Amino acid sequence: MPDPCVIAVVDDEEEVRLSTRDLLRSYGVQVPVFESAEHFLAGADLAEINILITDYKMPGMNAAGLLDALHARGATFPVVVMSALDPESTRAAVMKKGAAAFLPKPVDPDELARVIENLRV
Repeated sequence: MPDPCVIAVVDDEEEVRLSTRDLLRSYGVQVPVFESAEHFLAGADLAEINILITDYKMPGMNAAGLLDALHARGATFPVVVMSALDPESTRAAVMKKGAAAFLPKPVDPDELARVIENLRV
C-alpha cells in the first residue's frame, strides 16, 4: 500500500481493535485506534485519515450515527463497516448512509486487504 497512509480503527472490542491494528500495521500503514465513535470524533484529526474501519454496533453511537456525523463535518475519506449482525440488512443500512464497504465479522484478513487496496486506488 502506498505511503503515507493512515487507517483509523474504531471498535469497542479491544481484541478486535488491536488485532485489526496489528494486521494493518503489517501493511506499513499508520493505525490510530479508538474504542468508540465518540472518542474517534473527539480525538482524531479527520484531515489526516485516509480510511476508517469501524464496527457497526457499539455502545453510544453506532456506525450509522458515525457516518452521519462524518458527513456533517465534511469528511470525505472512505468508511469500511464491520459487523457480526445480520449481514444483509446491516450492509444495506450502512451503504445507504454512505459506507464504502461492508465486511461481515469475523473479518477475513485477505478480504480486508482487498477492500483497502481498492479504496486506495
